[in-house]
Parts: sequence; C-alpha cells; structure tokens
Amino acid sequence: MAADGKKNKTDEESIDYISSLPESVIHHILSFLPFRRIVRTSVLSKTWNRFWSNYPNVDLMLNLGMYDCPRPQFLVGALFGSVVGAATVRNVSELVIKLHCREEGDGPYCFYSIPQEVFTGSLKVLEIERCKFEGCDACIELPCLQKFTLNCCKFSGENLLNKILCGCPELEFLDVSFCEGVGVGHCLSVLSKPRLKYFKVFHLKELARIEVFAPSLETFKCSLLKPCVIDLARCTVLKYLKLDGVDLSADYVPIQDLLSKLDYIEELELGNCIVADKIEISSSCLKKLVIIDYINFPGAEIDIPNLLHLEFLVTGACNSRSKFSSWNVPRVEEIHMAFSVQTFRALCRAGLKGFLMKLNNYENLKLLIACKGLELKKFIVLENYMPFLFLPSILS
Repeated sequence: MAADGKKNKTDEESIDYISSLPESVIHHILSFLPFRRIVRTSVLSKTWNRFWSNYPNVDLMLNLGMYDCPRPQFLVGALFGSVVGAATVRNVSELVIKLHCREEGDGPYCFYSIPQEVFTGSLKVLEIERCKFEGCDACIELPCLQKFTLNCCKFSGENLLNKILCGCPELEFLDVSFCEGVGVGHCLSVLSKPRLKYFKVFHLKELARIEVFAPSLETFKCSLLKPCVIDLARCTVLKYLKLDGVDLSADYVPIQDLLSKLDYIEELELGNCIVADKIEISSSCLKKLVIIDYINFPGAEIDIPNLLHLEFLVTGACNSRSKFSSWNVPRVEEIHMAFSVQTFRALCRAGLKGFLMKLNNYENLKLLIACKGLELKKFIVLENYMPFLFLPSILS
C-alpha cells in the first residue's frame, strides 16, 4: 500500500474478486466447467474447498474395468450410495442418477437400489435411470417435487410406483418409460395431482389400466405394447394427446367418447392404433391431426371442421372398405401425406383423389410417395401440381 494510504495497482491485482461473489453466482460460473475441473478448485483454498463441497451438481464417470473386483456392482452401489446420501443430507433441489452399464448375459448386471432417504426431502427435480426401487414401504414424502423422470427402472413390490406418486402432491411433469414391475398391481394411478401438466407413459410391461385424475393436465403421451384401459375422462383441459399401439375400442380407449369431453384439445396423434372397424374422429376443437400406421390402416371417418394441419402416413396394408368421401376438413391449410406405392393405389381406389381435389387449399399439398416402406432414398415428391398426381401412368 502506498504511503498516502491508497491501494496501488499491485494491491488491486492481488484481490480475489471471484471469491467475494455470492456463492450462488460462483456455482453458476462453475456450471459451465467440466466436472473434473470443478473438483480441482477445491485445492485453491479453504474457501474454494467449501464452494466445491456445496456444489449442487455431481457428475461421476466410473470405469469398472479399472477395478479388479469380482462383483463390481457392489462398488457402484457403495459409491453412489455415499453420493446420494450426502446429497439428501444437504437438501439438494435437483437429483439426477443415470447409470449406463454395459450388457452382460441377459441384460445390464448392475441396478443401483435407490435408498429410502431419496423419498423424503426438498427435491424439486428427480431423474432416475437404470435403478431399482425396493423396500420403500416407509413414509414417502416429497412435497416439493415438480419433475419426476423414470427410465429403464425396476420396481419390486405391489403398487410401489403408485405409493411413490401419492407422496408427490405438487408434481407437474411425469415421464415413466421402459420400466419393469410398474404393473404388478395391474394399474398405474395418477390421482390428486392438481398441478400435473405433462404425463408420458412409454412401453411399460404388465400394465392393464392407466387412470389419471389431473385437472390441469395439458399433454398426455402413451405408447403401449399390448391393450390397456386408459381413463382420461377427468383430464378436461387436455390440449395434446398422443396414442401409439392403443386399442381404441369401447373396452379400452373409446376415442370419440373421450374427444367429446375435451373442450380444449388442439392436437391428436394416433400411431398403429387398434380398432375393430375404423377410426372415428369428430371434434370442433382439433387444429392438428396426425395418423401413422405401418401395419394395417383400418380406415377412418373424420369430421373436424376447424382442422388446419393434417399428417397422414400409411405404409402397411389398407382396408379395402376405407373411404375418404366422409372426411370433412374444410379449413385445412397444410397436408403432409406419405404412402408406400401399394398403399397409395389402394387409397386412390378408396376415394383419395376426390377428397384431395375438393379441398379449398389443395394447391399447398405436399405429398411423398415412398417406393419401399419409408426408405427415403427412393421417393417422389409432388408439390403444387395436384392434377399430375392422378394420371393413369402414376396409378398403374
């Protein structure tokens, strides 16, 4: 310091301005660095060691090949158990556990068992992949949890997932994909969730019924491996509905009855759905409709007077009784269609030409005809030239 009491340039350069920042700001800065470098900051000083020990995001990469251990899953369990235990003690708001284990024999050989401590606390985000849930019969209380994502997990115990969900009253986002043991009790119940807006169910085994009571639900996506009853009758503000591999009959998902109860529905996507006769869709709310079928298109009757966007992709067999004459979409502005050549010919015989030619905006049609399934190496795209599409040479 100079004789007059003022700090000279050397003194100013020695001041650690970063350490004087609020801890939340330092954590935000650290979030842009690779996790290894964040760990290295702990040796700078006692202050930086405290910053590191309170850092909210932990990213571990463990190469089991480096360890001479006959049963490395125990090493994984011990390591992650310590990390998760430390995280729950510190009341972290976001916890993400994703184990990417190499395959051995019939499947992944290590599934980390989630400890009971995870199910109590102040978590807002919980994402879990390749873990197992067992012995969670004690109190489950996650009053702050907003986002819950489960991927490739195992559940041991009847209705265990239902019990976990009951302890999450503030849930807004729920994604359950490729999980086993969810349907041991045959029913997945998502009840009393006043804030839930997004729910995705993807390829769950042993499931016979899904029931959802979420008055704020806006998006529901479901892909099934076998028929399952889906009850969405009380989700009256639903805006986006996607169903894949779903049985649309009265015994499982009566689609037309469901649509009549959805006053805010804007988008509907149906993929490889099962029906006894044909798909019937009538709604004055829908703005976008997507129909995809790679196996067997049963035909459809469509009455959507306010539809603006239509996507129709069919490459499988086509019901000879399919008729397009009943399709009512007078306001449609954009249509994307794709067929195999064989399906295209069958649909032309079912009245596709008449349907397209009577559209008010048919000149905006974009049509793709794939030569083999959907191999895009060989296809024809016709745009703004509808009359050419139905020449005898194209249909022969």
